[in-house]
Amino acid sequence: MPEDFGLVTMALLVIWFSQTFTQTGVKFYLLSIQTIDSEDINSAFTLNMLFRGSVYILIALFASYVADLYDAPDIAEVLIVLCVINLITCFDNPSLVLLQRQNKYERVVAMSIIVKVLRVVITIIAAFQLRNHWALVVGHAAGSLCNLIGSYLIYPYLPKLSLSRVKKQFSFSIWILMQSLVGYCRDQLDVLFTGFYFGKAELGAYNNIKFIGNIPLLNLIIPMTSPVINNFRDRIEDKESMRLRVDASLLVLSFVILPLFLTLGILHEEIILLVLGPNWTQYSASLVAFSSMFFFRAYVGLLTNLVMIHNEVKRLFTYDLISLMIFAIAFFLIREESFVVFLMTVAVVENLLRFVFFIYLYSRYIGFSIKGVLKPLVSVVFAAIGFIIYRPIAPEWNTFMFILVNGLVILFGSLSISTLILLLFRKEPDVQYIVNLSKNILSRKS
Repeated sequence: MPEDFGLVTMALLVIWFSQTFTQTGVKFYLLSIQTIDSEDINSAFTLNMLFRGSVYILIALFASYVADLYDAPDIAEVLIVLCVINLITCFDNPSLVLLQRQNKYERVVAMSIIVKVLRVVITIIAAFQLRNHWALVVGHAAGSLCNLIGSYLIYPYLPKLSLSRVKKQFSFSIWILMQSLVGYCRDQLDVLFTGFYFGKAELGAYNNIKFIGNIPLLNLIIPMTSPVINNFRDRIEDKESMRLRVDASLLVLSFVILPLFLTLGILHEEIILLVLGPNWTQYSASLVAFSSMFFFRAYVGLLTNLVMIHNEVKRLFTYDLISLMIFAIAFFLIREESFVVFLMTVAVVENLLRFVFFIYLYSRYIGFSIKGVLKPLVSVVFAAIGFIIYRPIAPEWNTFMFILVNGLVILFGSLSISTLILLLFRKEPDVQYIVNLSKNILSRKS
């Protein structure tokens, strides 16, 4: 039931905050340095273990105060158990970053998929056995343990405790840690206000559908942008080469996002009915709001790599801080409004802020160009038109077939639109780069 998800969501908000705050800096340090050795890995492992372990212990000690804040006594026990579970993640293998530096993502992606599938399967089994919120906790524990074991299976390096470069890594990462802190608060502010303004059912539904809506973004779209940091880093001094690759990457991202947004946005009610059941369909509009953010979140995510390479994370911190304040003001102004108005506010404010930041980052690191900015926006325009005019077919079919048939129609339409965009800009260097790269990939496979 949504209420069960609401209870665990309250506890997971605190856990996710600590994970985000304590992990990002070390990982980027290992990705950004020109050369890396075992001392870097060992120091990263030590810093990760000490920092994250301390945070989880503190959260467990203050669990009762968190329960009082939410006025939910049951949350304290859940939070303590989650903290114990997350102590496992302190020992994750940081050596996986070596695979990422070499653009060898196959094993990392395979492990990620396997862990997610196992987590879902174990959660479902636990749900049938327990029939309460503890099933979600069991699933979280299974995912954490599988991720720990998998990290050592795909890269069997056993890190040692070392303090030799901890100070250097922490100094390098301080702005990233601050940005992660503010960024997490900004990303979860909507969930927090949902808990304040509405009931546990709305909170559980909102967060669970937000999780579902973010699956394509976090597991497909954002990972697509991860390897480009190595490509960008090698061409930091060649602005024209950088522009070519950024423009091509933005265009490819727009093509991938187009069918995902249209499918989730148009078929939102049927997807929620199939995945979560009839108790959740009244909140299915949340899926439209979250999927509408795909474009600009992905565009900004791609350009964030340039910010990292130039070691100007302070700009990300400033953006997150300003947007946090804007969101807080917006949520305060609509405190008496309905859940639907709340959803619309989240989507509109998020997209406007990301759009402005996208233009700023592109202009700063690439140099403003009408065509460069316009091309990825064409897909956004077509997505809006498609969302408005498309009417699902075969309404008398069962839910699965309804989603399948309409999903295929949407996919075909999206491919046609992407082809049209390529034809419109066929003389542009980035389009020619995409076409030639596609031909090379196909020729190698054949």
